[in-house]
Amino acid sequence: MLKTYKKRPWTKQHDKKYIWLYNYMKEKDNTLDKDNYIKLNKRNIGSQIENNKDWSDGSKENLLFMIGRWLYNNGFKKDGEYYSNKGKQYSKKIADNTEENKLDEKEEQNFREHQYFIDLINNIDESKINNQSDDQKYLLLNLLVKQPPVRTSFYNTAKFITKLKDNDNKNNFIHIDRRGKTKATIIINKDKASNYKEYNLNKDLSKIKIIEDDLATLLYNSLTKYPRTYLFEYNNKSISENTLLKWLRSMTKIDKVNINMMRSSYITHYYENNPSYRLKNKLSKQMRHSVNTASKNYNKVLNTENKPTSELLTNAKSEISKLQIQLYECSNNLIKNDNVITKKNKYDVLYNINVRKSKPSERIIKKYDLKYNEENKTYF
Repeated sequence: MLKTYKKRPWTKQHDKKYIWLYNYMKEKDNTLDKDNYIKLNKRNIGSQIENNKDWSDGSKENLLFMIGRWLYNNGFKKDGEYYSNKGKQYSKKIADNTEENKLDEKEEQNFREHQYFIDLINNIDESKINNQSDDQKYLLLNLLVKQPPVRTSFYNTAKFITKLKDNDNKNNFIHIDRRGKTKATIIINKDKASNYKEYNLNKDLSKIKIIEDDLATLLYNSLTKYPRTYLFEYNNKSISENTLLKWLRSMTKIDKVNINMMRSSYITHYYENNPSYRLKNKLSKQMRHSVNTASKNYNKVLNTENKPTSELLTNAKSEISKLQIQLYECSNNLIKNDNVITKKNKYDVLYNINVRKSKPSERIIKKYDLKYNEENKTYF
C-alpha cells in the first residue's frame, strides 16, 4: 500500500498543459489513453519534451513542472520530484538568460530588430490592400511597430468608440477623435496590469495616446472603409489570439514571432536611442508594466562588437530584411521541399551570426555546413 502524503494544488493551468501535451503525443501515437498517458510514458516523456526544437525553454519548463505535479499527486513521488527538478533546471536557465538580457532559443531564430519591421512596412504597397482581412493585418503590423505594443489581450478584445462617454470603464477600446486633426487613443480597462496598485489607483494610465498621426489616420480610414465593432474582427466577432498570431506571422514572414517579441524588439530599439530613466519610465506607462520589468525581461543586449558604421548597418539590415521576406515566400511556395526549409533556417542562423555577431556553436557549424571568410570576417 502506498504511503499517503499531502497532494499539491492542481489548477486549470495544469489541466491546460496536461491536455496540450496529450494532444501533442497523441499525434504520434493515437492509442494513448488520456487518463494515464503520463504514467505509461514517465520514463521517456521528459526526453520528448526536451528534444522538441519547436518549444521554447519556458514551454519545456511548464510542461516538466506539470508532469512532476501529476506524478507526485498520483503516487509516484520519486518520479514527480525528478521531473520537478528538471523544471527547476529550466527555471534557472531562463533566469540566468533574463538577467543577462540574452535571447532565448526561440528568440534566437525569430527575434528581429526594430528596423526589420520598419523596412517591412515601407515595402508594402497600400494600394494593393483591397479587402478587410488584409487591411486589418496591415493595421495590426502598424500598431505593433509605430506604437509601443501593449499586451495581446488588448488587440483581440478592443472595440471602436467615437465618443468618450461610451467608455464603460470595464472593456477595452480604441477612441477615434475627429475634432480637428484626427487623433486616436488606446483605452485599457482590463488587462494583466489592471490589478497592479499603480494602474488600479491612477485611471489616467488606462488612456494611451497614439503617438504618430499617420497611425491615427490609418485607424480612422480602416474603420471608415470597413465599419465594424471590434478593432480586429472576423465574421462580426472579435478574433482569437491564435488568429492574431497567424496574422502577425503572415505579415512579418517570421514563423514563430509573437506579441512579446514585438514588445521586446520595440523596447530594445527604444532603449538604444533613449537611455534616460525618465524616458524609459514614460515608455513603461505606455506599455503598462514597470521599468524594472522592461529592463529585465524585454530589453535584449544584442552583440554589437565590430559593427559597421550606422549608415552601412542600416543599408545592410534593409537588404537582409528584403532577402528574408523573399526567402520566406519561397519556402511557403515550396513548403514540401525540405531543402528550401533548411535554407531558410540557415539564413536565419547566418543573420544572427553576421549581423548580431552571435558566436555559433560547433553543432550549428556542422549542422548547416558553415564556412568562414577570413577576408571579410563573415560566415557563409
